Amino acid sequence: MTSAVTRSLEPSNAAADPYISTFEIVSSFPHAEIVVEGLKFSADGRLFESNYDSIREADVESGRSVRENRMWTAHDVEWQLGRVGLSQYSLHGDGNALPAGLIGMTIMGDRLLVTTYRENLILIYNTSTLKRIDAFPVALGGFGYGIESSSDGETLFMSVAGPSGSELLHLDPISFLVRRRLPIIDPRLPTNSSIGQRVSVVSELELVDGELWGNIDSWGPQNMSEFGIEGAPSVSVLNPHRGEQREEGSMCIARIDPMSGHVLGWIDARSLMDSVPERPVGNGGKQPNMNGIARHPISGLIHVAGKFWHHLHAVRLAAGDPRLGPEHIAAVCNLAEVVPLEHTK
Repeated sequence: MTSAVTRSLEPSNAAADPYISTFEIVSSFPHAEIVVEGLKFSADGRLFESNYDSIREADVESGRSVRENRMWTAHDVEWQLGRVGLSQYSLHGDGNALPAGLIGMTIMGDRLLVTTYRENLILIYNTSTLKRIDAFPVALGGFGYGIESSSDGETLFMSVAGPSGSELLHLDPISFLVRRRLPIIDPRLPTNSSIGQRVSVVSELELVDGELWGNIDSWGPQNMSEFGIEGAPSVSVLNPHRGEQREEGSMCIARIDPMSGHVLGWIDARSLMDSVPERPVGNGGKQPNMNGIARHPISGLIHVAGKFWHHLHAVRLAAGDPRLGPEHIAAVCNLAEVVPLEHTK
């Protein structure tokens, strides 16, 4: 007999879905031009965001902050690391730059869980006050990105960018110990492409009808030793967005089976830019990266945002071109490639 936990993780309609879908815009709302990392609706419809150096509750209609918590100072991070028994970790650089980023987020009850980019921490906040409650170390083995809860609350999912591509972690929601570690793979991607079948870098996560939907972050880490991670392998997650190969971010979402880590299909959302053009601001004028997926608990509509976008879009899933396949995804989604580190020097 299938357990309640297993049922909550099983994709409900993966076999019937096409490999490539797209989005249609239902409505658009003004949004602050900030680096959106995480996006999540609470059960009562309040919208929360992580913005690398802060978290906030935002008013959907106006895009303005209802409340905000900016916390990343050098002193704050040193205090937090010491409090959770990680005082052996020192700040990177001169201690004045931001030592870590607030990335993915999810909500469990009245707790807001936020991942950090490279400090191997999950931070806990109160959803009503945005005050920090606690912090827990997590053995990520790479850069921390998305986080999401299973529908029954028995499992936490995390996406981590490692030296060989993204991994999907299953965590205990109380102890935050890693139960499973799965490579995120699309078996249908062409094996003769430079990216191979491993997917890098899966960032924001949202559970939608039993599937994990994940943004592709083409602004991700360039190599595993970039921030002085001790013992980092001599392998690089090459980010073509930072080089001369491509000037745009990724507008694709991977639909992932949470039980296997395999990609079930893709959402090519480049049509959003055609419908409501986003200004190419930030990061030297390059095309902003799509980042942030949240399903409204009442309307059921998916809301998507991006880095430096000036709109939050409410969208519905639409059929893609059935003639397109894996070669199209490899060509347009700006999937980072995994290459030996010496090739990036």
